[in-house]
Amino acid sequence: MMNRESKTQRSFFWQVFRTVRWSVIVLLVGVGVVRMSGCAERLAYFPSPQAFVTPEGYEDVWFETADGLKLHGWFMPAKGIGVDGVAPAILHVHGNAGNVSSHESFSRFLTYEGFHVLVFDYRGYGRSDDRGGLNRDRLVVDTQAALDALLARPDVDPERVGVLGVSLGGAFGLRVAADDSRVGAVATVSAFSSWQGIASDAVPVLGGLLFRSGVDGVDSVAELGDTPLLVMHGLEDGVVDPRHAGLLVDSAKEHGIDVELLTIADGDHNSLLQRSGDARKSLVRFYRQHLSIASSIEDGEAMVFQVSSKEVEFWKWFFKNSDKLLVMPGREFIDAVGQQIQRVDSGIVIEIGPAGQRPRELIVSADGIASLVDVVNILCDAAPASSHWTVTRFRPRKKSFESIGFRYDQLEIDPERVRYIAIPNESRVDVIIYAHWRSDPEDYNPDGPSFILLDMTIGELDVIERIGEINVLPLESAPSHALAWSEFRDSIDEFKALDD
Repeated sequence: MMNRESKTQRSFFWQVFRTVRWSVIVLLVGVGVVRMSGCAERLAYFPSPQAFVTPEGYEDVWFETADGLKLHGWFMPAKGIGVDGVAPAILHVHGNAGNVSSHESFSRFLTYEGFHVLVFDYRGYGRSDDRGGLNRDRLVVDTQAALDALLARPDVDPERVGVLGVSLGGAFGLRVAADDSRVGAVATVSAFSSWQGIASDAVPVLGGLLFRSGVDGVDSVAELGDTPLLVMHGLEDGVVDPRHAGLLVDSAKEHGIDVELLTIADGDHNSLLQRSGDARKSLVRFYRQHLSIASSIEDGEAMVFQVSSKEVEFWKWFFKNSDKLLVMPGREFIDAVGQQIQRVDSGIVIEIGPAGQRPRELIVSADGIASLVDVVNILCDAAPASSHWTVTRFRPRKKSFESIGFRYDQLEIDPERVRYIAIPNESRVDVIIYAHWRSDPEDYNPDGPSFILLDMTIGELDVIERIGEINVLPLESAPSHALAWSEFRDSIDEFKALDD
């Protein structure tokens, strides 16, 4: 016979069971509604309608989607082809956040290799129409419309068109390449393998439940047929785990697709193509091979460019005089090499490591000028491999905060006496620097030490690409919420990780 206590226990456990059961049902229904409605996916996009200026030499392109939207893009013509010159072309399908103005630097270098490039904005991004809402199926429609517009141009060879999908754009680029046989080759950079997979990485278990399948890279890769694929990924990618590259490659191999994999040991998510010469060279080789373009790559380890041989001529001179340069004192080296490098571009600046260092480091800098980024990359890409020299593109960040201090003229720059406020502004960060040197006389220019401090802290390329307006004020005017300079690097790195 059951006593009162056992009845009470059973009643209690039954109430708990019913409560848990209904909680699970409500949770599953809620997840199902969110998944089917696409609410979670809509929150994953970060479009920017921010106004921007079209760079000189770029062509504003407008085209219409199948559902009647007007989209905007930039057509970047191949260098040295001539007006209306017919050339192979690459469709750049960009990543999340921002607009064409914050993504064109990923593919601009291809124009120096004889390729036209079209980079475009999805609906809701940049100058493109903003209606209908954002979801993956609609962005595939946008990507197909961009490909159609590119193929319709009289200056594009329709038999030699490739697709470059970067990060989020990899999903749409792969889908269109699988659907459209006119695509001769497709490459991805930092792309994810599936929507549920990338969501689960961000929010374990629940993230995968909130996103439906469809337009997944692993499925699109399986349907590429005869279209070759290059998968590139940085092993230091903190946004899309490098395992996604392996999943894409595995799917390709399983279905007999011609696939190559390139991983970059120190490559991150947002700047793989800007920072890695190996990535750029591999991408150029891939497109040249599969779009039936005569190779211009090999001259030892150097890249020989279609447009100009100034870069190659510089390195021929440099290595002809390598023995003397290895032991040459810093100022004498700067004068001798600087005179030669001016023939490539008068804006390039060089720095040199100690004469006794082996390999001796040569730093090639754009001196903070955005328009020289491609010039520096092209020059460094052309450098032959050498056991005596390390060629570093752009001033690198120092390894530790303690190594950042320096002298500027007669002034000792102490980062411990610097504070800052960072203000995110679209794809850049505006910075107010409260510095001890700003308290000097009015005729002292605070910009010089400020830019050197920024370069040392986060690296020249991040300063060019990530820092917006800079305002330098006296240290004593710093408000209580201004942060110590030792935190600046982490602030910018966190912003970069969010700004895919």
